[in-house]
Amino acid sequence: MPRLLLVGLIFLFAPRVDAQVPDKYSGVVAKLTALVEREAKDKKIPAMSIALVDDQRIVWSKGFGQQDRDGKVPATERTIYRVGSVSKLFTDIAIMQLVEEGKIDLDAPVTNYLPDFKPATKTEHKPITLRMLMSHRSGLIRESPVGNYFDSTGPTLEATVASVNGIPLVYPPGEKIKYSNAAIAAVGLAVQKVRGEEFTKSIEFVLAGPGLREEEPGGRDDVDVPRPRVPGPDVRARHGPGRLHVLDRHRPLEVPRVSLRRR
Repeated sequence: MPRLLLVGLIFLFAPRVDAQVPDKYSGVVAKLTALVEREAKDKKIPAMSIALVDDQRIVWSKGFGQQDRDGKVPATERTIYRVGSVSKLFTDIAIMQLVEEGKIDLDAPVTNYLPDFKPATKTEHKPITLRMLMSHRSGLIRESPVGNYFDSTGPTLEATVASVNGIPLVYPPGEKIKYSNAAIAAVGLAVQKVRGEEFTKSIEFVLAGPGLREEEPGGRDDVDVPRPRVPGPDVRARHGPGRLHVLDRHRPLEVPRVSLRRR
């Protein structure tokens, strides 16, 4: 039996597929549809878009629910969602490119690359490394005081990372997993410092440098997308707020509307 993969479509561009489901997948699609509809109702999920992938080919995709607050615009397989923590993967790819180039050692103290990175540590603590930061084992707090989800001031990456200076670690470095957005901000700043260019430029290369590809109907994958797409007004108008569960406090918070316009 071929291996199947269910993927949540959360990228800025979703693939297009034929509306008709091949017979060999009809049973799976029926079960997935029932599952998604049940879970959406149970978890009060306003919208969801999924795809069924078989050996690198998207064989079925569909949107569920409504993509706007008023419930007038149905979600589709091409609905835009917050990219959220998927962006962490691109930051990590940027670091690993530097590792391949011999410019970064994952297990060296991160202060080799960020000398001003000074959270409150103890003498018995191991040095914090990029590997720890990337795997959520640095012991850093989850959110930086500056530049977090709810900071609307638009601070620099340097200011975001600097705001964790002097703050005690939650756990000793390397001992326990503690999810941290502050940690990945430090990773991004390391990319910026080592590359000697703005972090966004490095990530643009990660996304478009090797030749990002978008799959077309029928499983075609020969369409190159040379640069990341800049969302237009129609996309920004459909990009609604969501909900973020802050694990440190075990309560849901409203995520504010985020502008996708370039600054």
